[in-house]
Amino acid sequence: PIVITRKRKHQQDEEVIDGIRVYRLTAPFLPPFHLEIHKRFLQPFVNRIGEGVDLFHIHLPLVPDLRLPKPYVLTVHSSLIEDIRHYEQMTWKNRSKAVVTKSYYRMIYQRYLSDAREIITVSGTVAAELEKYYQMNNKRITILPNGVDSEFFKDHGFERQPAVLFAGRLGERKGLPDFIAAAERIHQRFPQVEFWIAGEGPLRLSLETQIQHSPLAKKVKFWGWCNRTQLQELFNRASVFVFPSRYEAAPLTLVEAMASGIPIVATPVGNVPDLLKHQENGMIVPPGEPERLASEVISLLENESLRRAIATNAQSLVEQNLTWKTIARKTLSLYERVLHPGTMQRSRKIVSEVIEE
Repeated sequence: PIVITRKRKHQQDEEVIDGIRVYRLTAPFLPPFHLEIHKRFLQPFVNRIGEGVDLFHIHLPLVPDLRLPKPYVLTVHSSLIEDIRHYEQMTWKNRSKAVVTKSYYRMIYQRYLSDAREIITVSGTVAAELEKYYQMNNKRITILPNGVDSEFFKDHGFERQPAVLFAGRLGERKGLPDFIAAAERIHQRFPQVEFWIAGEGPLRLSLETQIQHSPLAKKVKFWGWCNRTQLQELFNRASVFVFPSRYEAAPLTLVEAMASGIPIVATPVGNVPDLLKHQENGMIVPPGEPERLASEVISLLENESLRRAIATNAQSLVEQNLTWKTIARKTLSLYERVLHPGTMQRSRKIVSEVIEE
């Protein structure tokens, strides 16, 4: 197996991880046309390795319009159309960029969708968007959610603190104003509780300014961008995780929170309704209703046995259906549908070895 991805700071150009060779290509990030720049770096590389590859697996969005010499499987993480709506509600500059981005990406999506041998979406929401915006026949789509390293995120014995955690990009669609409004209500009932915000994004400055002159001034902590290990510790230390988003496709932080054993209050967006059932393995509240969000968080803070029960149920779901081993096996079965058994023999052996480690 070979992985080709974009290089970030302090990463090697090439390395082998668990038997998988990873190539990282350097390319500038200049949206919305950075994909055309990336293509100049990526297409020659794909041409060079193409003869030794049986099958490509492309992940949209953020992949240029490549000409692939072999069949490919396509995973769509977002239709982009709904994501872009949130930028269209912002400044004139962002609205203009959104119009260009939507037209540009639509052409790329149409081409990849029409030629893919198998199409995967990470949630039913994304599948419905492909049907709506790209006229895709849903019979061509397999829904395969994001997986999680459950061993890494499980509770490692940290002492839980009276804290409510949000983790994610500090952007328009994440429902952060609702979280802050809910925090003010929770603070009235539990003045000792802290509110932790992990992540970076365009709303950070306005949120900090808003909180500075409120009763929450000494109770909200911004952790900034967190790496995987830092995020795992926050999941393991906080008492409740909140997910107040207005729109999502298949949020990875939600699955990581489920794996960590922290009780969750979430809005029913994206694949959340597929994962969480109200009062069974999570608490569900409508988007844009901070009063309901506060009420459900308070109910969890007041009831330790309820916190423990729904967190345990969420962990069990992850272990049964959402580990990377499970997702890898299901993905491999799609590869087998595309390729002749003879060409899959070596790949199946390598992937099986990685799965079992």
